[in-house]
Amino acid sequence: MPPLTLLLLMCIFSNTAPAAQNLPEVEILKFSWRKIPKNIFPSGKKMQEMRNAPIDARITEESRKDKPDYELIRELESQKQNQMTPLDVPIASDKAFEYKFKFKNKGTRQVISLRWLYIFKDAVTGKELVRHRFESKVKIEPGKERGVVAYTDSSPPMVIDARAKQKAGKVWKEEVIMEIVEYSDGTKWERE
Repeated sequence: MPPLTLLLLMCIFSNTAPAAQNLPEVEILKFSWRKIPKNIFPSGKKMQEMRNAPIDARITEESRKDKPDYELIRELESQKQNQMTPLDVPIASDKAFEYKFKFKNKGTRQVISLRWLYIFKDAVTGKELVRHRFESKVKIEPGKERGVVAYTDSSPPMVIDARAKQKAGKVWKEEVIMEIVEYSDGTKWERE
């Protein structure tokens, strides 16, 4: 084969795209969801008490000294009085859900961002019932594990097939699927 032809063939084939990566370098280890109880949010009064606690502790500490700094005590009392007390208002939504998963970076590059799906499927038919999409900024070094948590007002399926529990032992199948994995070197993996 003439050298020019060989050179042309090498140029043509060297510009072809590399084979598509079909799996991300991220392994999903476990996942779950839960409805967040309403009472975990502190009331306005409780929040005010929590903010005042360190100020009160400093006032008490200063008052117990042999020679208290009364100017500092007045300043701390003033800080307490000038804080804005939040109103006790109802929470905007009583449907707050937490979706989370734990993953391992099995690659050689640092992960900096993920776009992922939490999917609920009918346990008998496999038909997709509900899909939630999340984007998480998360840094994880190669070989390390990390948990990711996202919050939304979107719930799992509201209607279930009673036969699914009888046939499959559970009402739905759940899975987490990676859509996009971004790396610190500017590259990314995308599901096809």
